Amino acid sequence: MKKRMFYIDSLRGFLTLLVIFGHVCVGLQNSKLYHGTQQEILRTIVRVIYAFHMPAFFSLSGFLYYGKKIASAKELKQSVVHRLMVLGIPYLLCSAAYWLVKYVMSFAVDKPLSLMDFIQIPVKPIEFFWYLYALLLIYLLADIFHFLNVNKKLLLLLFLAATLLLKPVGNLKSLNIISKTVIHVFYFYLGYFMGEFLPYIKKKSCIVTTGMLFTFMIFLFIMRPNIIFETAAAVSVCIFLVGLFHELFDKPSRISSVGNTAMPYYILHVIFVGGIRIVLIRLGITNIWIHVLAGFFVSFLICYAAYHFVIKKVPWLDFFFYPGKYIGNK
Repeated sequence: MKKRMFYIDSLRGFLTLLVIFGHVCVGLQNSKLYHGTQQEILRTIVRVIYAFHMPAFFSLSGFLYYGKKIASAKELKQSVVHRLMVLGIPYLLCSAAYWLVKYVMSFAVDKPLSLMDFIQIPVKPIEFFWYLYALLLIYLLADIFHFLNVNKKLLLLLFLAATLLLKPVGNLKSLNIISKTVIHVFYFYLGYFMGEFLPYIKKKSCIVTTGMLFTFMIFLFIMRPNIIFETAAAVSVCIFLVGLFHELFDKPSRISSVGNTAMPYYILHVIFVGGIRIVLIRLGITNIWIHVLAGFFVSFLICYAAYHFVIKKVPWLDFFFYPGKYIGNK
């Protein structure tokens, strides 16, 4: 697993683009600018993307975890420290920076943040930062389970049951961070077993089968939202995407470079997506396609420029996203 897997970078890049696009559509859906057919289009896009894009992110982490060895308490401690460094530091620093921006700009945002939101960052993630927090907790749990040699198949089944019991259909906003974490442990271990069964997943017959299954399940989910349909769609598309990207994108590419530097895009884009929507509305521009295209492409380009031309060249800024580069990465 130490060899660079460009198809995984490409898939992470694709999912990162979906995150940006999804947040653009969610913002427009919540803006109450659109009604009727246009609102239904936004609702359908959001429903499809949110049915699988975060499960796919967690499954990629589990996929990369396959093959990891923790044979001693010392190795467990080293792994835990590493997790806290490469995920905990960006979570705390970037959450604080995001809070500061929204707190200062409270007059211009839909949902201002309070001083209490800042104080609670170590225990209660702000908005989209729940992903980093949950991923850190899942890695810590996985390290402990791995050290204790807990049966992985049993974990997969137990957390599948938890997912079916705990997850509301299509929306995680009502859940606390513990519930969100528990739900996505299942997808992490799904990814783990995808790593084990990769020789079968990358076969064309598997790619075609899982692609057709996803299409069928997502159609059923759109017609009649149901946790069974949603989970089946997420599972099938996780397998399908790994197989498809292994077949088509196993070389360096522009999308793999996005996946290789996904953290800045994930964290920065929210500020720009919301800002672009506000600017367009104040300019009197309400055309849905202008909003969608401008929100997506302009946000992406700003994130790209911000990281490659500014953040990457300033070590203390780059530290916010990749502290492992500066304080050891062993």
